Amino acid sequence: MRHTEYPQYAEAVAALEPVLDVRDGKVIAIGGWPLAGKTTLGRYLAWQFNVSLIETDLFIIPNQGGIVHREDEIARVIEHRIGGAYPNPVIIEGATVLKLLARLKVKPDFTIYLERPTDHDAHNLSAELTAYHGEFRPREAADFVLELPEED
Repeated sequence: MRHTEYPQYAEAVAALEPVLDVRDGKVIAIGGWPLAGKTTLGRYLAWQFNVSLIETDLFIIPNQGGIVHREDEIARVIEHRIGGAYPNPVIIEGATVLKLLARLKVKPDFTIYLERPTDHDAHNLSAELTAYHGEFRPREAADFVLELPEED
C-alpha cells in the first residue's frame, strides 16, 4: 500500500504539524482496533516527521492469555527518545496504547484514533479490547480521529 492511496493521511500530518513544530520530547499515541492501520499510519507519520515509532506489537509477550507488553523495554525506549540533552518526539501505536501509557505513567501530548469500518473481531482478544474501549474510551479521548475507508 502506498500512502497516496489514503489522502486522509494528509489530515493527520496537518493535525500534527503544530504539535511537532517545536522539536521536543512529545509523545504521540495512535490507537484503534486491530487491523485498522495503526502501524501503517505510524510508519508514515514517523517518516514524514523524521521521528521514532514504537510498534507495541513488537513488545508483546506471547502466550499470556491477553495483551501483555514488555513494559520495561518500552519505557526505556520512550525515556531515551524524549529525555536527555536533545529530546525528540516519539510516536507509539497499539490497540491498547492508552492503557499501556497509563501503566508507564506517560501522558501522551497528542492522541490519534484510527477508525476503519471493520467487524472489530480480534478472535480471542475481543473481550479484552471491548473492556479497554469501555474503560479508556480512546475514540472520545482522541485529539484527532482519522477515518479511513474499508479496504477492498
